[in-house]
Amino acid sequence: RKMQYPPKGTLLADSAYESKQHIISIANPKHKEGFRGAHSPHVLFWFDEATAPNLEDKFTLANTQAKKFLALSNPSTLSGEFRAAFPKEDPDKTQTIVDQYGRTRVITISGWDCTNVKEMCLENPIAPIGGIKIGDRFYRHGELIDDEDFEKCKPIVPGQTCYDDFMPLYHSSDPLTKNVYALGKFPDEDPEKQLILWSWLTKPRDRTGESPALTLGIPPPPKVSMGVMETKWSSLSPVDFGEQLQELFEDHRDIYNLLFPAEAMGLDVAASKHGDKSVLAVGGAYGCRGIHECQFSDTQQTMEWVFDIARTVYGVDLTEGSVPIGIDWGGGYGNAVGDPMERRGVSVVKIHGSASSDVDPNKYANKRAENYGEVGRYLDPLGDFRMMNIVMVKNQKLFEELTAPQKIYAGRDGEKYYITPKDRRGADERFEGKTLRELLQRSPDRADAVVYMFDAKRRGGRRKLLVA
Repeated sequence: RKMQYPPKGTLLADSAYESKQHIISIANPKHKEGFRGAHSPHVLFWFDEATAPNLEDKFTLANTQAKKFLALSNPSTLSGEFRAAFPKEDPDKTQTIVDQYGRTRVITISGWDCTNVKEMCLENPIAPIGGIKIGDRFYRHGELIDDEDFEKCKPIVPGQTCYDDFMPLYHSSDPLTKNVYALGKFPDEDPEKQLILWSWLTKPRDRTGESPALTLGIPPPPKVSMGVMETKWSSLSPVDFGEQLQELFEDHRDIYNLLFPAEAMGLDVAASKHGDKSVLAVGGAYGCRGIHECQFSDTQQTMEWVFDIARTVYGVDLTEGSVPIGIDWGGGYGNAVGDPMERRGVSVVKIHGSASSDVDPNKYANKRAENYGEVGRYLDPLGDFRMMNIVMVKNQKLFEELTAPQKIYAGRDGEKYYITPKDRRGADERFEGKTLRELLQRSPDRADAVVYMFDAKRRGGRRKLLVA
């Protein structure tokens, strides 16, 4: 079709037959494209660069027609069909698993396994990082290699990575470059796409430097004059810090509630005895102290359960209105609990995920993106809150849910973004990826409760008025 002088002729046939089991035909002969075929039972599909977005829907299609298919790619992404084919736990281990495609062999090939790297082949006649010994002579890093010696270590496999290309990747100070591009491992996290990284929750925090101004409107936590907190605990991760506090105050809950009071709550409401659970998150400016779950089909029972947890565990009477509780008001069961709570004096912060951001409309495309983005900014160990000791309850499912949402840019400026939709009901018709429910095989109720709690803390609640 791109020929400047197309040859003369007419279409004589639009199909080719090898047998009754194997036929190929042109679906649209007028345009000479759009092949359609009936394949043999032994057809093999081969996907190269298998993480490409335009291949996402092709894997399932290939699996309906092929006995086997091969998919190869550099594992640089945290999501997609290629990543989903590898196990969540220990994805870099070569192993055989059973997944949505049936019996699958997952293989990780390290750069050290490549022939050119094992044989120390060089692309250029300059000694690589660490130097190289050729025959009886050792060349130091950066030293020019003689022509005679260079002939002995030229690439064996054309086009494959050579030893001098591999070594800078392997010695990179960026762990992502080393693990992904040198060792062929899946990344643990993607700072470019994720709003919250797993390492922010579980790795020690750097407490060097001066404390910046806290621009989120959340005051610092109460000053605790304990030498052990100022020294031994000063660089603990949010999860470790939370565990240490629980252990320290295990037999002194009243003191714990005094030093780290329940300043806000977040509630994700479900109404089922067999499906999703209702989740209550409790915390304050210092972070998240607790996650509580229940499963009632009656929203009245859920409401009474919230009152009971607040009173017996945290010493809070929600009907006084001094502790706000954030509840999703986006069309689920939230208002079925929130409305009667309001009538009893509770300070309810109504959260509409599709509403416009009131923090930064130029950055967040809606309220849901704002809620997750601001919690990410709070947890970022290099951000505005890096000098704070932050508490986060230890909960594996919570971590999976907090780190699952990714940015989906709304424009071409690379600034304003939505986040991965919760389910198909809340997804844009143009969204082609997997929803959070599809990725997690459950609803992200724990993470939603936590971000609702932080939003309730930011927007505040009614305070007691004391008159003397």
